[in-house]
Amino acid sequence: MIVTMLTKRPPLLLVLGAVASCLYGGSVAAEDNTASIFDDLTVERYGSIKATVDYFPRDAAYQDQDDVMAISEVMPVMIITGDSAEMVIEPRVVTPKHGHGFVDLKDGFITTTWGEMDLLVGATTEFWGKNEAANLVDIINTKDYTMGLQSGEKQGMPMVRLGQAMGPGYLDLYVMPIFIENRYAGAQSRMRPNLPYRPGVSRYQIGTDPDDVATAIRYSGYSGDIDYGISAFQGITRDPGVIIDGGNLLPLYHEITQYGVDLQWTTGETIYKTEMIQRYDQLNQSGIAEDYTAGIAGFEHTLYGVMDSNGDLAVFGEYAKDSRGDDAASGLQNDLFFGGILSMNDVDDTQYRVIIGYDLDEASRSITAEYSRRLTTGVTLEASVYHPDQMSKDTHFFSFDRDTRLHTAIKYSW
Repeated sequence: MIVTMLTKRPPLLLVLGAVASCLYGGSVAAEDNTASIFDDLTVERYGSIKATVDYFPRDAAYQDQDDVMAISEVMPVMIITGDSAEMVIEPRVVTPKHGHGFVDLKDGFITTTWGEMDLLVGATTEFWGKNEAANLVDIINTKDYTMGLQSGEKQGMPMVRLGQAMGPGYLDLYVMPIFIENRYAGAQSRMRPNLPYRPGVSRYQIGTDPDDVATAIRYSGYSGDIDYGISAFQGITRDPGVIIDGGNLLPLYHEITQYGVDLQWTTGETIYKTEMIQRYDQLNQSGIAEDYTAGIAGFEHTLYGVMDSNGDLAVFGEYAKDSRGDDAASGLQNDLFFGGILSMNDVDDTQYRVIIGYDLDEASRSITAEYSRRLTTGVTLEASVYHPDQMSKDTHFFSFDRDTRLHTAIKYSW
């Protein structure tokens, strides 16, 4: 199935598919450990409760939008470990201020070994990428946008994942037989388009079926001072287009193919990072399927013991470019980002983070300032301010022009 998928776009995927076929094509001599897979079980339980409130001090741009958005989350975790397998169960129970509460499975999987391979079966979240401002190569999971389009939370994606060390790196193969749609908030949401999404309703492009199996492959590792990842994906896009239906937006899902490369070069106290993708058949801002190239590149420099303290300050700058220009649905068509992360390295894990974004085409900009620390044993605080500026003429983010956000979250872990 993997190799069949890869033949659609030959250059990178065909090479990786051939390697995978050679590696996994033969028989696997695995011991029959069915009887002992859950012998000598140990069970670990923990979890967290989180309450989040976002306050928007400026008047809303559109009717029905709220000045306060709130959500509570309960995330219990149970890990069952046996001699040769481990099961992780982490549901996410969500109660938003508006709409119905829901339960999704952030993680729910079994891991074991099959011969020399690592095997995962179930739902989980994956992260690919190196950069701070955006991770273009990261494509496995869909997102929950209950708290607005700037606050996406990854949703667990059902999959079978096979992995094995190969040469200087590690090869992962993914088969995703079930597609989980993005979750969108309704008209009351801030940080939404000028027309609201109709929650729970979606459309699929002709030729695309929600039961279509998605596949992906990634080879990652390091060589000297360079960390790298080479990836490919074919399946339903995680960035759907939109159609208008009765004054509401509906996500329009469709099939895409993506190649990705992410690189990180560490030299002394400075790290250089880049991510590049080539994507095929993605719907653009105008709703037209288009092949495009996008990339983000930058640096991160760390100052240790800044101002004679225990704190370390990492400053970074990045530039994002998309070949579609103003038709780039992501809005990162020609953008600069600058920021810094100050980690105090204290017992409370205190951290400050600031990032400034500037659109070179539209002259719009935004600033985000974040603060986090542990208040007591088991209790952490997150607070942030997001302020957009000059976005009224930005073709991508004009609907966010009045969405200055004060964010507070309290999390209790046990």
